Amino acid sequence: MRRRTELVGGLLLALLLPATAACGSDGPKKPFQPAGENPQAAATPAPGRPGSTAAPGSAVPAGVETIEIAPGLSVLYGPAPGEPEHAAIAAAYRDFYVGVYRAVVTKGADRAWREAVADSDRGIETKARLARTIPQDAVEGFSPGDRGSVRLTRLAVESVYQGKGAALAVCVDRRGVRPGPTAGKRAPASRALVALAKGQDGRWRVSTFRPHPNEQAKECLR
Repeated sequence: MRRRTELVGGLLLALLLPATAACGSDGPKKPFQPAGENPQAAATPAPGRPGSTAAPGSAVPAGVETIEIAPGLSVLYGPAPGEPEHAAIAAAYRDFYVGVYRAVVTKGADRAWREAVADSDRGIETKARLARTIPQDAVEGFSPGDRGSVRLTRLAVESVYQGKGAALAVCVDRRGVRPGPTAGKRAPASRALVALAKGQDGRWRVSTFRPHPNEQAKECLR
């Protein structure tokens, strides 16, 4: 417990660095819609959003959103937290995760993920690291040839600092994914801890993320 507390504290300390409203824009080829001014709308399925459909009921649990990454590959997101601000925080990570996955699948051609990264010092570091690793197919947990579905579930906002920084815990369940031929060894599930910053435009964006395929990940498999 002490180690987990120190980890959350460290992530929140990183969020004390200033965050501005917008990240660098590289002109994505298709609209990218991160969590915006209406957190409740961002937390619910949006049939009109490109690559997103409402959960089909019998196949997907209620409250779970299906987002297509590529033909044969999707992300199942949710249920989202009930509190509106917490839902907006969780949706910001959803947009980041989906954006990075699409970038990996397209070998860097889809650059919309940049819109979901904070413009804080830590966010700039994250953006630089992903800009290097995405074209090299070296982002842990992602592969261009993946097929199936990955679940982002058990989303829990662990803390919010002065309305400007937040720590989010999320289960990344990959048991439904058939890894591509270039995929490295990966755990069937991980418990990720994500640090986010709120920009001056009121939108949450990811600063850092740390997957932990450890004892906590076992909870994600139940």
